[in-house]
Amino acid sequence: MIEKRTGRLTGWMSYSLGRALRRYPGRFSGTFPAGHERIHEFNAVATWKAGRRWSFGATLVWAGGTPFTPPSYFYLQNGNLLSQFGDYNSGRLSTYIRLDVSATCRIKVHGGREKRSELLRLQCELPAQRPLLAAEVQRRAVLLCAAAPAPEEAAFPAVHQLLHQVLIMHRLSFLLLAVPLLLSSCYRTEIEEAAPQLVVEGWIENGRAPVVQLTTTVPITTSKHSVDSLDRYVLKWARVTVSDGTKEVILTGVYNRRYTPPYLYTTGDMLGETGRTYTLKVDYAQFHAQAETAIPATVGLSGIQAQPLEDGSRRYTIKASVQDDPQTEDYYKVFVRTSEKDMTMRSAYFGVFSDRTFNAGNTITINNGRNNLLHPAPDIYFSEGDRVLVKFCHVDSTGYRYWKAFEDYNAEGRNPLFNTMQNLPGNVRGGLGCWLGYGAAYYVVQ
Repeated sequence: MIEKRTGRLTGWMSYSLGRALRRYPGRFSGTFPAGHERIHEFNAVATWKAGRRWSFGATLVWAGGTPFTPPSYFYLQNGNLLSQFGDYNSGRLSTYIRLDVSATCRIKVHGGREKRSELLRLQCELPAQRPLLAAEVQRRAVLLCAAAPAPEEAAFPAVHQLLHQVLIMHRLSFLLLAVPLLLSSCYRTEIEEAAPQLVVEGWIENGRAPVVQLTTTVPITTSKHSVDSLDRYVLKWARVTVSDGTKEVILTGVYNRRYTPPYLYTTGDMLGETGRTYTLKVDYAQFHAQAETAIPATVGLSGIQAQPLEDGSRRYTIKASVQDDPQTEDYYKVFVRTSEKDMTMRSAYFGVFSDRTFNAGNTITINNGRNNLLHPAPDIYFSEGDRVLVKFCHVDSTGYRYWKAFEDYNAEGRNPLFNTMQNLPGNVRGGLGCWLGYGAAYYVVQ
């Protein structure tokens, strides 16, 4: 730190260099930078007395960006667009620069006394753009101050004139100021474009044919994507096979606009059987994936009915009672559909259950599903006149963990204060997503 206390020009400058690393055994491997870490920070404060009455002040703050967890890409799952995150706090926000300028005058008041009055205060910040958000992440390196005029020079030419005056304080001030400026000229904020990944969403139910939907990850860019443009990430010529241990069948691709995504692989040569294990294999260009699942026994509902809300809005939830076996630990997942135009069975909001959380009557609440592509703000209730198809599924622990993480993402991941920033724990080797067996029972509620 350097300080000057005498003369018309007074002030001080300081520079700090430091790291703040953390360990979290069991959740993150190795060390990672703390969320508040700023490797470089430079501060300068100056006051210039222009005369007996006037004085001018300036404060400059230059600080390196803080760490954040960058999303690597988007992908489709159950008709929703999700984010896949990279390593924890592996990204870093842009350099922060702030300049405050003020002008103060001594004014005579009644009685001949003088009073200080601040007549002007300006505050400027760089970079001008807002911090990176999950849906607005740049995928190319941004050079802050190299190869082109520095943004602070273009925006605030008066800054350098003021700094020139401040440098008169001491010869060593030049070295102190040059260090952060030199580092900032070479500092890059980079988010590397991740290689595309295979995304699998597949399931097989008792008495029904297997269904598989294949896509690739959607790169994160600064440009906007329409919903229709997501069709280009659908895989339509993959080799998809399902084996039950004795027979292997090749699934046929079918185009159907009423599903999201609008292309699925299925077959009429195999139907799911309770208790059997099924192996899925996917081959497409450089993508090769495999997963196994088994179909649990079907568990039914002893009662199901619509229940109106008490606010008189003519909206409804659905109440159901589960025929659960208290001697075993079981997991359940609920899907719903309210329109024949959209055949995708949506994951019911808060629709994943462990019987360890059931009340005495094993009663659960079934909410509407969500499609964040068309309706970013969720509406968890059903409307009057809806014909609701409910798929109640008995799932294994793998399916429970997957859909529980999916629900946590939808419930918390959109909140900037409580963003889970967690990736879904899929069971597909060689890709993202899931291949799950469902002991399914269907109900219609009107």
